[in-house]
Amino acid sequence: MDNVLSRWCKRNSCFLLVAGLTALMMGGCPPTAPPGNDNEPPAGHTVNVIIAPTGSGTVSQEADGELVTLTATPAAGFAFDGWSGADLPDQDQNPITVNAADVDSITANFVESQGSPSDSDGDGVRDTVDDCPNTAPGTPVDATGCPATGPDSDEDGVPDSADRCANTAAGAEVDTEGCAATQRDADNDGVNDANDDCANTPATVDVDDAGCPVSEPGTPDSDDDGVPDDIDQCDETPAGADVDPNGCAESERDTDADGVFDDADQCPATPERTIVDSNGCPVTGGGGGGPPAPGTVCGNSVIEAGEQCDDGNQVSGDGCSAACQNETSVIPHDRCSSPNAVTDGSRSYSNSGADTDGPDEPGTCNFAGSSQVSADIWYCYTATCTGTAFVSLCGSHYDTKLAVYGGCGCPSAAPLACSDDDCGRAESNLQSRVEIQVTAGQQYMLRVGGFRTSQGVIRQGAGRLTIGCNAETCAAGSGDCFAAHTSPGCGDATCCAETCDLDQFCCDVTWDQTCAGEAQGICTGSFAACAPGSGSCEASDLSPGCDDVACCNTVCRDDPYCCLTGWDATCVDEAEAKCFLTCRSTAGDCAAAHQAPGCNNDSCCRLVCAEDEVCCHTTWDQPCVSLAAQLCP
Repeated sequence: MDNVLSRWCKRNSCFLLVAGLTALMMGGCPPTAPPGNDNEPPAGHTVNVIIAPTGSGTVSQEADGELVTLTATPAAGFAFDGWSGADLPDQDQNPITVNAADVDSITANFVESQGSPSDSDGDGVRDTVDDCPNTAPGTPVDATGCPATGPDSDEDGVPDSADRCANTAAGAEVDTEGCAATQRDADNDGVNDANDDCANTPATVDVDDAGCPVSEPGTPDSDDDGVPDDIDQCDETPAGADVDPNGCAESERDTDADGVFDDADQCPATPERTIVDSNGCPVTGGGGGGPPAPGTVCGNSVIEAGEQCDDGNQVSGDGCSAACQNETSVIPHDRCSSPNAVTDGSRSYSNSGADTDGPDEPGTCNFAGSSQVSADIWYCYTATCTGTAFVSLCGSHYDTKLAVYGGCGCPSAAPLACSDDDCGRAESNLQSRVEIQVTAGQQYMLRVGGFRTSQGVIRQGAGRLTIGCNAETCAAGSGDCFAAHTSPGCGDATCCAETCDLDQFCCDVTWDQTCAGEAQGICTGSFAACAPGSGSCEASDLSPGCDDVACCNTVCRDDPYCCLTGWDATCVDEAEAKCFLTCRSTAGDCAAAHQAPGCNNDSCCRLVCAEDEVCCHTTWDQPCVSLAAQLCP
């Protein structure tokens, strides 16, 4: 856990999530820039904007009905190089106004300042994103600038091999996947986007002709919000609050999944997994920020402002201050005796302020010296299939812990499964995920909580709970692996599996821009940020990638963060270890101990460092000299 937390510190501007909805505690290392593209589209009609290359600029959006004005602003050292990925009258115009009904995705291209706008082969795809830059004039091309080949049954300009909507009406405008507005179904609920009044309904929920959830008559409505329990994604709505078709009030919705609920979110369309401040707005320029410190909570085992002590219970008069002596939990499913019913799909939650009433599980849940699932809340899941179900907290905003039990009573037997850090390396592996064998109709208790550190601090905050049964997301038709889309997974099974092995969020929750960037590098072996002029591999900075292309790609295949967000100190360490950067002629004598790592004989240095990485990473000490004498006659 110490190494993981160190990595988390580096990856998240050195803040660790603790008690409070999205409260953070200062860590102790230099801040880094937030991940993903720094776009902040407004509420209303928006266009999915892809920045190429990542980090080279930003795009702002202003909506007037369906008309959206896009303004591209290059980062330092870059120049705007035009738009691509959409049928536009003038690719160089900036700002440019497009109709969101016709253009749902567009790429903003930037080049280093000495570059100039160019579409050398005149095929409508900018050179910076054109995989086939010498296409013959007049040749139909796809979104990558390569010739579109094969039959095109519906004559929409997209060959059948790449067409996800094979029966487009004659003359209809289509996107790069061959779909007209009347054929797109982003939430996969069977109702096309043009007619869908509830655009984010989970695919497993029954919907009416307008795409909104429906329920059987007589189904209970526990929180009296007008939305029956079986389709209510927020079943603890405050009395009298206005709710959406999913039963969620603004105080319960986190539309952009940034850990700040909509009623307090001043930047309601923040890109997935961006580091945000207490207002839900991106923390930019590597600066600090983050939500404020947590309020006083009696019973969370943390001595906070106004408390003399806090021994982990809520007994009046036990030493807590008068301000919190009588505080009780306000989370209805804080007790195992009253779990919330859930089904397949994804929903947000918070365990902030929850206490711990589940048993210690030393036999199954002992991770990094901690066997308790702390600040636990409870859900009862009824399996919708017979086979393999996954329960995932990937995409949560704090250090989670998860246990699953058979039946929905308070636990009397060991968990079927328990997890601490299992969502993949890309999120610093602080979130939890399990897979269990289930039987349709049988019930399973989900215990969702947080990790308790060796200092007694319990991790709490905003999270995301996703459940799937016999889910197959790496399948044909699941979307382009190299482009962001709302559904999880992508259509290339091999590329999808390799990406999700690194970042399980991509196959559990959504295939966001981070997933698309990871897939591009992992599956092609080449990251766009690995290029001359990207900075030295031996120096950390806030921009992604470095100038030694081979070394850069070697590092980023194992740690895509270095090519997607920033080449920080950890990336430098990884480059030194993987690429033997300290094995060079200017280093010290291989036969003599010296303070700096590496030595001046490249082949001998590599042999020694393959046996003992300290020699190339920290210092060339006497054991390194001895190894050199043994391995390099």
